[in-house]
Amino acid sequence: IAEFLTPCLEALQSTDNLTIETADALREFMWFIEEYRVSLFAQQLKTALPVSSKRLTKNWFQLASQLAIARQ
Repeated sequence: IAEFLTPCLEALQSTDNLTIETADALREFMWFIEEYRVSLFAQQLKTALPVSSKRLTKNWFQLASQLAIARQ
């Protein structure tokens, strides 16, 4: 979880140059991290969306490219 959460928190600290859409995408990604936490540690609660480490990694690469563009 930390491998996903750490870059998100770093990106949130520098939200001055982010578009509203990119900031929203970042918050949504952090929600997916919380869903992943539930899927790992509280399976009986179930998640709202299917989430896995592989899906998070894929979504992070998409978000990271948005962040790179937003910072230019």
